[in-house]
Amino acid sequence: MVVTVALVGNPNVGKTSIFNRLVGARQYVANWPGVTVSKIEGATEWKGNTLHFIDLPGTYSLSSKSIDEKITRDFLFFSPPNVTLLIADSLNPEQSFYLLIETLEITKSVILVMNSYDEVKRQKTKIDKYELQKHFGVPVVFTSAKTGEGISELKDMIVDIAKGKKLKMLFLIIKNMKR
Repeated sequence: MVVTVALVGNPNVGKTSIFNRLVGARQYVANWPGVTVSKIEGATEWKGNTLHFIDLPGTYSLSSKSIDEKITRDFLFFSPPNVTLLIADSLNPEQSFYLLIETLEITKSVILVMNSYDEVKRQKTKIDKYELQKHFGVPVVFTSAKTGEGISELKDMIVDIAKGKKLKMLFLIIKNMKR
């Protein structure tokens, strides 16, 4: 199976670093706006599936006020991927929640990727993964682009979402919790 996966997120949350980990690439990574102003594509094989990744420019919203925002918005609207990864910074996740909500208005096949989780653990901070899953209705995977933590779990989740497995199970859990 070929699965198209878009990486979406605010600027400087580690989208390209996660992309590099996912496909084994070495795309240029820098910490200032405008570094990724076009789509970057790469693919990898994972457990008999081809995962085709598209690293989209960083954006705070899909309102398309700048060229890079327009590239991201147009791709999601006109070339919808099978799975969308919303990359968030685990140290400042609330900054990404507006974009997550906008992305969920377009597609339900979203995985919230909490990046820099190694830093969260180093600071001895706790993030309740299951509360995030319940609140947003999407699977959550903790990753570290620096160490590679969570990348295999993320690839497994991508395949499961593309096959419709985990998403339905998660919504059933949430539905039962509301009773």
